[in-house]
Amino acid sequence: MTIVLGKFYIDEVITFYTQTHKYDVVADADSAPGARIYEGEVGTPILTPTMATLDASNTDGFYSEELTLSSASGFEYGKSYCIRILPAVDGGSQGELQRFFIKTEAEHKMKRLADLTLFGTVDTAEISNTTTFELTGTGLTDSTADAYKGCFIKVESGNNKYEVRQITASSVVVTNVRFTVDAMQAALANGVTVAVF
Repeated sequence: MTIVLGKFYIDEVITFYTQTHKYDVVADADSAPGARIYEGEVGTPILTPTMATLDASNTDGFYSEELTLSSASGFEYGKSYCIRILPAVDGGSQGELQRFFIKTEAEHKMKRLADLTLFGTVDTAEISNTTTFELTGTGLTDSTADAYKGCFIKVESGNNKYEVRQITASSVVVTNVRFTVDAMQAALANGVTVAVF
């Protein structure tokens, strides 16, 4: 039987478990069970973690593992994954499969829109055009290239107040996020507040 763990966002943390048996009685594995995590039908696992005992003083054969589903670890938008756990008890193997899914890029963007409007302050001393500017702000934490592409900005202060533009590209420049947008009426001045949604 395959267990379906659910559908997750990139950078979410998941925990999976296994219970080992000897015949019809719970029993410890010969060693900590390993897990192999596959994407779709790709034959090489993207991760091979080793599970750890959980509540060992009160249970036998109970193991868990926690993972962060990061892009750096190889997880991708819209893909499906299988965890294969193969513990051994008294030399005999016990196989178990668990599946999970990563939500699509569109679902990630919708979550960003629904959950959080980010505010930053324009910090663009070296930029003076109508399509490019940089923001500094504690909410701007996604360092992935083009992480904000397709989202929108709304100017909250200054001469461009109330202008709304779509973001066509984004990148990280030192501690700022640089945005490229559809042309605005004028270049944004330093210190202007901008909402990203």
